[in-house]
Amino acid sequence: MPQLRFLLRATLLFAALLALWWYVLRPPLLDWVQFSSEILLQSLPGVHSPTSVTIETGRMWNLQVPIPGGRSIHIRAEERYPVLYTVALPLFWAVLLASPRSWRMLRALALGTAILLFLPAVSLLVYAAHVVKVNLYPTAAPALGVFLNFADYLTGAVLPYILPVLLALALHPDLRALVFAAEPPAAPPRCSPCPRK
Repeated sequence: MPQLRFLLRATLLFAALLALWWYVLRPPLLDWVQFSSEILLQSLPGVHSPTSVTIETGRMWNLQVPIPGGRSIHIRAEERYPVLYTVALPLFWAVLLASPRSWRMLRALALGTAILLFLPAVSLLVYAAHVVKVNLYPTAAPALGVFLNFADYLTGAVLPYILPVLLALALHPDLRALVFAAEPPAAPPRCSPCPRK
């Protein structure tokens, strides 16, 4: 059964890539999250206050984010948040590398990796916006609070695990064909001896 073989390959690859991610790729990915988050903060429209993303002793992240009134505020976040946001990459790579080999896979790998490298910076800023809303403006704009709460949950607890699979399926048509292939109908059982009509 091709789907079962694909799932087995993807599971084994994910285990191997998870170890590679944790021991080798995690530090440079966290550097990338810090750099891209800072660039994203500085490029927000209408921001005139200082912004930054720094890592303190003890691996605590310090985000200086803008708030209304031309000011900025410091938010401290545990490193587990940015680490969690990068787990989507080994999952995406495992799903694609377990898929049928073709030039389409390489194109999907490059495009999907670029998209998933953008996700951690957005997720970190959504988390910061949610923290600002909860702590500084708890009663203002209730609809915004509901939206930020949902967005923070989505980017932190759902997208790192669901988006890589959906992205792989969307970008790689051969993988889609494999996953959604219909099973051939089973042949009718042979009877011996067949009853006479």
